Amino acid sequence: MYKALGRKLLSLEELSTVLIDIEGILNSRPLTAQETGFETTRTIRPIDFVQNGLLLSVNLQGVYEPEEDKTYVPPQDVHRLRTRNETKEALESSCAIVQKFWKDWSTLYLLNLKDNQQLRQGKTTNRVPEVGEIVFLVEDELPRSSWKLAKIEALKPGIDKEIRSVYVRLSSGNVVEKPINKLAPTEIRSIETNVSKTSKERQCENLVAIPETPVQATGWVPPRRA
Repeated sequence: MYKALGRKLLSLEELSTVLIDIEGILNSRPLTAQETGFETTRTIRPIDFVQNGLLLSVNLQGVYEPEEDKTYVPPQDVHRLRTRNETKEALESSCAIVQKFWKDWSTLYLLNLKDNQQLRQGKTTNRVPEVGEIVFLVEDELPRSSWKLAKIEALKPGIDKEIRSVYVRLSSGNVVEKPINKLAPTEIRSIETNVSKTSKERQCENLVAIPETPVQATGWVPPRRA
């Protein structure tokens, strides 16, 4: 919030508006997928522990109204127009601050999630996504609360055996290929796997051989398991 405000001084009303909007952003962030299945596209959020399913609407688009002809204003409307303009400017100012906070926070938050995953595996080890893991599909143009969930179906190693892309199943049932840098782990890790097998065994079973001819991701069907 300090970075979003900078040296700007806010009135009590502006500060209250900004704090409430930021509270809505933080409490609407998705923590993990519901265990009933990611196909429902429902996630668990902090606000759900207060009131399940509560929709917190945060205005991140700013305020827009068509410009009016201001060449002449009747004397009796001068005060009303001044009050209206001051109110509009205050709202635009608070929206701009919230937008700045959202941009900075969402970027740092995503990096922090990936750093935490790396720390759990060791600073020199990049964790390979696991088959069955529920992840978010990163869409830079959308707020994090609007990112879609997907389940990793198979890993696709490159020629050097490094995993740089995976096949994920969307809530619609379609399977598509996604680079791992466009996937984000959930804050509380969620994974649907066969617990009787180790992580390494599951990964080996689901490695996808590199075809000689290009394969369209949308037409790919995961192999049947024995």
